[in-house]
Amino acid sequence: ALQALRARVGRIVLAVSRDGAEVFLDDNLIGKSPIASTIPVNVGQHRVSVKHPDGGTGSKVVEVAGGEIAEVAIALSEPTPTET
Repeated sequence: ALQALRARVGRIVLAVSRDGAEVFLDDNLIGKSPIASTIPVNVGQHRVSVKHPDGGTGSKVVEVAGGEIAEVAIALSEPTPTET
């Protein structure tokens, strides 16, 4: 039974270009960067998006297979300039 379940789960390793960004998996907040551990996910397509307090954003869509460890690197866009 465990072998069958393992075939239905993959993992994501996430690298974000700046610390302190909110990390969303399929539009659900899962923490702030850096995420130290792998993220378990069901097989299939997932959207990883990040939003930094300075206004920088980024996102990627990743396809994860059973038993796979998918590496996702997101470079945040430049910070939003503030008006003075």
